Amino acid sequence: MTIILTDSRDQIVAGSGQTVFNLNFVFENESDVIIYEGSRLMNNSEYTVQGAGLDPTINTRTITLNTPATEGVIYTPMRDAPFNRLTNFTGAPDFSAENINNEYDRIILMVQQLNTNMTQLMLKYNNWVDDSSGQSINILPKLPANGSGNINIWTANSEGDIIAGTIPEESSCSTLRSELLNDASGTDGSGLIGHYNTTTATSTTVRASLNTLEAAIGTTVFSTGMEMRFWGSTLPTGWLWSNGGTIGNASSGASNYANAAAQDLYVQIWTLTASDPDWFPIYDSVGALTTRGASAVADWNANKALSLPQTPGKTHANYTQMVVSSTFTAQADPTNTLTITDQANLTTAFPMGCIVQVSITGTLPSGLLPATDYYVIELTSTTLQLASSTANVVPVAKVPITLVDTGSVGAVHTITRTLGAKVIGEWNGENNHLQTVDQMPEHTHNYDQPNSTEQKPNNTGQAVYYSVDTVATSSTGGSNFSNNVQPTIYGPVIIKL
Repeated sequence: MTIILTDSRDQIVAGSGQTVFNLNFVFENESDVIIYEGSRLMNNSEYTVQGAGLDPTINTRTITLNTPATEGVIYTPMRDAPFNRLTNFTGAPDFSAENINNEYDRIILMVQQLNTNMTQLMLKYNNWVDDSSGQSINILPKLPANGSGNINIWTANSEGDIIAGTIPEESSCSTLRSELLNDASGTDGSGLIGHYNTTTATSTTVRASLNTLEAAIGTTVFSTGMEMRFWGSTLPTGWLWSNGGTIGNASSGASNYANAAAQDLYVQIWTLTASDPDWFPIYDSVGALTTRGASAVADWNANKALSLPQTPGKTHANYTQMVVSSTFTAQADPTNTLTITDQANLTTAFPMGCIVQVSITGTLPSGLLPATDYYVIELTSTTLQLASSTANVVPVAKVPITLVDTGSVGAVHTITRTLGAKVIGEWNGENNHLQTVDQMPEHTHNYDQPNSTEQKPNNTGQAVYYSVDTVATSSTGGSNFSNNVQPTIYGPVIIKL
């Protein structure tokens, strides 16, 4: 016959309950056909093959399954004929064209089968046993099993037999081996892929480098006590809501988090705020206010619940002291003016009414004393005067301190504004404030209008002019609360355990 098909396998996606499959490739004997159900080699007792022969009737080559197939299962029937030659040509009448054609057909089928096995399926060799170890060698594309300290390979002995060999593994370098074929945790090859660090002259693995990176993220990027905005409703692992509640151990009755995992944050906050416990109250396990013990660990072990920072509804500010200073030159009376030399914005650095002190390397201008509080009267972006009290800052006529002279010639004059340090965790302020009269700047109201008069005789008979109009200003305003909050956005805040 003429052989047109070039493959020696079929692949069929089964329909629900299907039992019969047509075969497109030629096979000489029923025993030459094997079937894979998925990746499982089926037993020949599970199916029946029909249509054997080198020149069978068209569409008669079939496989019938004993058990109906499940829909979607892939079946792969393939030819697995033995590679042998049984025909022995003799003289006529046995030497016939039919026998020659059949023999050539068998050869072609063998070549097709080899091509399928080697270049397409890559599934298996025919069973081959290593003559030295007795080990079956039938899986071609997979790497050999791991060895200890060596790389396993397939090689040949002096007789040409296939045997298992090894390549010694360099102990200082990582090696990628058969773990890459395994997706199980710990054996996925990530611990075997390595690289050489030219800076440190050492070898390491990718897994070790990732572990180092993860540790760095955990300790340097997100450290215990860090706070950040978090626009979400589900807490990420290792974080708490910074809601002003309490933390402690499992027996503490803490309102926010009662768990052993809170100990590091507990000790850190307790230690940082030990000298100022008023801003971080501590409670016993039934919720009663109590005092701090000898140490953070002692309070932790005593089942006390420690407050978190009272951040809800408050803006954050740095607790450390802020100092703003500048050199200045002075002008004597009647100007009584200080000119600031190294602050670009006087309104920001020394705003109206702020408290300042002055100092000098030589002698201050007469009228000023060191280590004394003065109050700023802002004039321009670079000039100001000093008053002895807030009352002298904002009346109708400002009253600056009189400067008799300009101080030492060539001396360095310094003006300093200090914002005092705050206790860690301290908070103050209010959302709205009702201002009292005493808190308003001192001021007057002028009402200019000529008085009307009326002429009346007095006891002497002379005409006298009397004022008859009483002038009063009307009251206004609603005595309502004023907004005392800068532009603010509110959102969830979390704190790292």
